[in-house]
Parts: sequence; structure tokens; C-alpha cells
Amino acid sequence: MQSQQRAELYGRVVDTKGQPIELANVAVVGKAGGTVTDINGSFLMPVRALDTLIVAASLVGYEKQQDTLILKAGEKRSHIFVLKVAATMLETTVIEDKSARST
Repeated sequence: MQSQQRAELYGRVVDTKGQPIELANVAVVGKAGGTVTDINGSFLMPVRALDTLIVAASLVGYEKQQDTLILKAGEKRSHIFVLKVAATMLETTVIEDKSARST
């Protein structure tokens, strides 16, 4: 990627209480690569400038958040993703234990 076509997206991924989410995936949808947040929920990744980018943040147990961004060449933009805990319904599982007695 030529430097004049590059931009930089950085920021944080947090939960609805503002707590950082470590190891969340942040990537441009439909493109290879991406990055992972650090212990502070922070990320940094180069992106192609002047393209309409759909950037997604996700982590198992949370709902994925996607935002559409356009960055200018050379721009460094901060962005915060707020992930909500995923509400999942689990099926009821019954576990039975039968033991046989011998006399």
C-alpha cells in the first residue's frame, strides 16, 4: 500500500460499562488481516484511504459491531467500539446417571 493511500485507524473496544475488552478482533469486512486488542482494549491498524470501509469489532460472547468509515490519505482517526454482551438462549440439557447394583 503506498503511503499516500494509507490511513491509520486506532482506538478502543469496550463493553457497555466502558471496561476494556482484551483480545477482540478488529478488521475491515471482506479484507484479509486485521488486528486484536491489547489488555487495555486498544488497537491500531493501517487501512486504505479514500475507500468506504466497513470495520467490525467482535469477540465470542459479544454482539459484533460494524461501522462505516472513510479516512483521508494520511489521516489518523480514533474510533471506539462498544460491544454488548450477546444474549444467547441455550437448550435445556438433561443429564441422567444410572448405576447398576450387583448383589
